[in-house]
Amino acid sequence: MKILVLSFYYEPDLSAGSFRCTSLVKELSRLGADVEIVTTKPNRYASFNANALEFEESDNVKVRRIKLPSHKSGMIDQ
Repeated sequence: MKILVLSFYYEPDLSAGSFRCTSLVKELSRLGADVEIVTTKPNRYASFNANALEFEESDNVKVRRIKLPSHKSGMIDQ
């Protein structure tokens, strides 16, 4: 089974959403699904800077990250 996941947050980003999405993908992968994730580069907090590759692939999981403009952690500019 192939599954496409569209998520604004994914590890190594720091947010509840990224933790949940990562757990979901790990479980789907464990069950044998081919999972492709389209997400953003880490951008939850302006003060948090995590390096993440634009494309990663391991076993049956592919991650594509889209770079977004920086922000000041405000509700509107995010």
